[in-house]
Amino acid sequence: MPCLVWYPREIKPSTVISTPFMGIDWLPTFAKLTNSKLSENKIDGKNIWKNLTGKTEANPHEALFFYYHKNSLHGVRYGDYKMYFPHRYRTLNGRTGRDDGSPIKYEYVNLIENELYNLKTDPSETINIINENPELAKKIIALADIKRKEIGDDLTNVIGLENREVGMID
Repeated sequence: MPCLVWYPREIKPSTVISTPFMGIDWLPTFAKLTNSKLSENKIDGKNIWKNLTGKTEANPHEALFFYYHKNSLHGVRYGDYKMYFPHRYRTLNGRTGRDDGSPIKYEYVNLIENELYNLKTDPSETINIINENPELAKKIIALADIKRKEIGDDLTNVIGLENREVGMID
């Protein structure tokens, strides 16, 4: 989640944090900072204040799950690794977009099999290492299966047991 955070009393200038977070982490972080009570409902985000202020580099998440569209699990980030599951996606495939505001046509790709990448050694995700890492692949798939059972996955037709209504503010 690339972002800029400005809080000069506690965050040193030019701080760079490599720990991956997600947008869902802001709610519990802001609640902690404002001494606000969180809902008693399950909150998926984590308080990342200690990471932002340099008090820890520990990742608050065991894994990060990439859901798109309505409820489609496209991938999982686990440490320095990212696994993608079969899905259809669009890409410019290295082509540069236009600078006049007009769109260009995307190409569509159907990912047929799981793919695994080491983000530390291959940040561009060009070398699929799934065949060389079967135990790691099994671990990440197991984490994905747990999340699917929890909140579902349209791509595998799993209905989650802990689906929650979308919250509304009156």
